[in-house]
Amino acid sequence: MSNFNILKLILPPEEKIFYELFEKSSCVCCESALILKSLLKGDFDPERLIKIKELRKISSSLAKETLEQLNKTFVTPIDREDIQYIASKLNRINKKITKTYQNLKIYNLKAYFSNIEKHVDLLVEASNEIRHILSELKKVSDMKRIIQSSQKVKEIENAGDELFVQHLEDLFSGKYDALTVIKLKDIYNSIENALNTCSDISDEVVRIVLKHS
Repeated sequence: MSNFNILKLILPPEEKIFYELFEKSSCVCCESALILKSLLKGDFDPERLIKIKELRKISSSLAKETLEQLNKTFVTPIDREDIQYIASKLNRINKKITKTYQNLKIYNLKAYFSNIEKHVDLLVEASNEIRHILSELKKVSDMKRIIQSSQKVKEIENAGDELFVQHLEDLFSGKYDALTVIKLKDIYNSIENALNTCSDISDEVVRIVLKHS
């Protein structure tokens, strides 16, 4: 067993809280991504908008709680800057998802939901993989499983990159008016940024595990 895994076994409960906060934050990301996906299947339900705003607040609160715990915890299971990095990136994913949802409503892009759907499906997949990776980090886990999940996130990100290029080629093909191009490009950018942030977290977790193994 590595020193990293031994440390996780002997840490007192208050110092294991960072894993719990990561997992809660990743679950919030997954739930927000699913709400965004459900929007593309239907209409702008007011209850759905209320829910995604509530999740945004929860995400911010979890990020804040992580920093507060860092300030009062002497021994941390992983480096302090790594904890701050992951917490910040998880909050960023949720922020991007919420922004995408709200802008879809503001921009009145329902006619283009089918264009956006596949990109959001990739985001749902990526957020689920991030939840899995952070769950493995929380437990005494096999490095191989974390690396496999990380590779899966990388595959999803690559698929998103290809789709993003296809979207841009379509946008600048001349069949859209200028205002629609601006609106759709903003939506595609938000989704792509969220996907890239999932990949950032995945890479960071692998780096942490390799560093401590």
